[in-house]
Amino acid sequence: MKRRVLFASLLSGLLLVTGCGSAAPEVEKVVISSIEVPGDYSVYEDDLGWSLAHPGDWSVDETAKEYGTIGFVSPSAEDGFKATLGVLRTEHEFMASDFNYEELTTAIQGALENNGGMNVLTEVIELPAGEAARGVADLERDGVAFKTSQVQIYGDGVGYILTFTTLGDRFEEYIDEFENMLATFAPGF
Repeated sequence: MKRRVLFASLLSGLLLVTGCGSAAPEVEKVVISSIEVPGDYSVYEDDLGWSLAHPGDWSVDETAKEYGTIGFVSPSAEDGFKATLGVLRTEHEFMASDFNYEELTTAIQGALENNGGMNVLTEVIELPAGEAARGVADLERDGVAFKTSQVQIYGDGVGYILTFTTLGDRFEEYIDEFENMLATFAPGF
């Protein structure tokens, strides 16, 4: 239960609304190339048209599906903590061309900092599905250090926020899995 509350509070605390604002700093674009689904991965296909490959030993949590969120959860580590990836599908009235991902990185940075994020880094990335914005930050909740990476990608009328969270000292241990999940994410737009 504590994991679900933490997952939900991190995800809801990081939801962003973009709009007009000051000029965004220049950011470097990182390219995440498409990959073949690794043999030990499973493919999740949502009934709303998106899909994602995840490590086969990760579980799928659909308890918040009615709110547009699907969770992917790693097996328990020795200390009981699990890495999570939450995929939130949002509907909006904008066209994909309305989004400026460089400005979005500024909004992500502000939201992460307003939610206690430290050492926030942002960048524009190119996924196989298109351009996206990513923010990475260190967080602390109840004396426990976490690290989160949030990726936002928008199409015509729909967007996705992918939020990966793990213990701060385990982020590098899970980064390959997260990058593979991003490389196989197909939003269906």
